[in-house]
Amino acid sequence: MKKEIYIKLIANKLSGELSTAEQKDLSDWLNQSEENQKIYDQMVADWDLSATAKKSIEVNVAEDFSKLQNRIQAAKASKDGKGNSTAKVIPMRRTNFRWVYIAASFLLLATAWFVFSPDDLPEQLVVKTTLGETRTIALEDGTKIWMNENSELSYPENFTTDKREVSLQGEAYFDVAKNPEVAFVVRLKDTNVEVLGTEFNIKESESQEEVLVHVTEGKVRFSEKVGSDKIELTVNQSATYSTETKNISKLQGFNKNATSWKTNSLIFEATRLSDVLADVSEHFGKSVSVEKERLKGCTFSGYYPKPDANAVLSNVASSFGMTLTQDRNGNYLLKGGECETQE
Repeated sequence: MKKEIYIKLIANKLSGELSTAEQKDLSDWLNQSEENQKIYDQMVADWDLSATAKKSIEVNVAEDFSKLQNRIQAAKASKDGKGNSTAKVIPMRRTNFRWVYIAASFLLLATAWFVFSPDDLPEQLVVKTTLGETRTIALEDGTKIWMNENSELSYPENFTTDKREVSLQGEAYFDVAKNPEVAFVVRLKDTNVEVLGTEFNIKESESQEEVLVHVTEGKVRFSEKVGSDKIELTVNQSATYSTETKNISKLQGFNKNATSWKTNSLIFEATRLSDVLADVSEHFGKSVSVEKERLKGCTFSGYYPKPDANAVLSNVASSFGMTLTQDRNGNYLLKGGECETQE
């Protein structure tokens, strides 16, 4: 699609006329670059700013947008050989309706594509981790980021004065340097996480169909990029986003092992066996199952710094009189056993 088309999609989004197919196109375009997201954010801000303007006449959106496109083409044609605009500036009469503000914003942003070169955009640094690799990144503002395996982080070498933005695929833990004047935004495929200064973990599934945010300090705002769903999370709160349902949901309880990949430790305090096995499986990347389903309600406690899978599961097995087995692929099965108390 031509870039002008995406401006129209944003217009449809703001006026509540965006179809499901168009929303997908717009979301894909926003994911292509941070600059696209900035354009969308600016148009939303202009729309909100003009909320108090009174609409005194009826507006034909399609017709007005067609005129806007003609003006864009005229702006392109009016450049001289050096890339300078030779178009005349014609004063505009004040008209008291909201569309004028939005159309002016659209024209300004659309024309910007032709006036400014890609060299004007901040250079993005990209860091990737492979299977079994973790990395620590220090940003110029003092923020520290711990990247888990199979993840990708892109960020500018130097932040601008009005916003600190990075993009993430995969999983990372953020310790954001406090700056009440400049927000810190993590952009994912379909969602954003915005903070002023805090510590939190973000995990995006390999299929990019689910995002999990876990806050260990401060407060964050977890929101959709295109939709209106959003939620605020504070210390020891978590939420998940599903691309299937397009909903952000706050999770019940607090998982102390949400960042075990970073702390390299596992801790269980009267934890259901089903959750113990899930955490062990997540930490070591191995399937762990129990033969007797009813024992999943048993509770288990233990602390394991620098844990070893065999040691942890052997301890679990002995606690409930189970037998620990492992197949040729390294997956575990706990057989037999009993427990006195079950949740």
